Amino acid sequence: MYTGSHLKLILTILIVPAIFILLIATDAETRDFENELELTVEEISLESADYDLSIPEETKIIVKSGDTFYSTLINYGVSSVLINKMALDKRLREFIRFRVNDRIYIRVDGDRLEMKRFSNDDYFIDVLTVENGAYKFSRKRDDLEKIVQYREFIITDSLYASGKKSNVPDSVLGDLIYIFGWDIDYAYDIRNGDKVRILYEDIYSDSNGKLIATGDILAAEFVNRGEKISVIRFSQRGRKDYYTTDSTNVRKAFLRTPIEFARISSHYNPNRKHPVLNTIRAHKGTDYAAKTGTEVVTTGDGIVKEAKFSRSYGNFHRYHALQQVFNEIRSFKRFC
Repeated sequence: MYTGSHLKLILTILIVPAIFILLIATDAETRDFENELELTVEEISLESADYDLSIPEETKIIVKSGDTFYSTLINYGVSSVLINKMALDKRLREFIRFRVNDRIYIRVDGDRLEMKRFSNDDYFIDVLTVENGAYKFSRKRDDLEKIVQYREFIITDSLYASGKKSNVPDSVLGDLIYIFGWDIDYAYDIRNGDKVRILYEDIYSDSNGKLIATGDILAAEFVNRGEKISVIRFSQRGRKDYYTTDSTNVRKAFLRTPIEFARISSHYNPNRKHPVLNTIRAHKGTDYAAKTGTEVVTTGDGIVKEAKFSRSYGNFHRYHALQQVFNEIRSFKRFC
């Protein structure tokens, strides 16, 4: 018979060798697994593989004085015969005309050369491919990306000057003046401290990230003399209009001022002394002063009844609607 102490001793003798054997086996399996792992890594290693994974890089060339289409392609090994043939292709007339600071993009892949440049209007990409002694020309529309921009500024001198200090584009300032021109007379109403906030779109080329154009104002806010006017763009069937937050169209019967970026040089005055006749003669209008070339617009819809020179008024327009007369205009612009 085995006593309890005998059984404990026997179990201890049996268990310890078993654990030792298990540890030896586990260590051996670990070494085998590591060997297998190393072998596996060696089998899939790309260092020993004979693959050419290089991708042809696109080279950007900034045209310098003296650079030509001919000299550029000659440097890339294109034959002069083929270059002269391309020069006679009417489709390539604008493409081959290099100007200083133009950007040309070239990619070479073996015997294949691809030259890419953006067309004058920047909405298209022109691509010339030369391969095996032949060439192919194609034009595709560039993908465009619209990015919303935010600007705000406080008027400290004039609306235009304050906007330019905050890097607001001219086209956006022009749209802003038109949108709020139904409610604000920029010569009479503007005060230092008035605040403007604008959301508008910039249009970029998706291919090269270049700013192509400035888009529409999406929303704007004008705080004039403490009164806030907010507008939002609304488009329907291709027509765009701007509405206030209470859904009222900003267009009204009359614009408050007929000239952008102008200042008042003389007010309405019934007791004015005429500068030439030296007599009291009422000044029945308001004089605006602006740069030569500034467009004069009617403050409401109408038909041009007269556009001519007058000894009293200089060049003037007379519109038939509720009658409007614009005098002392520098010149007329022909639209048709």
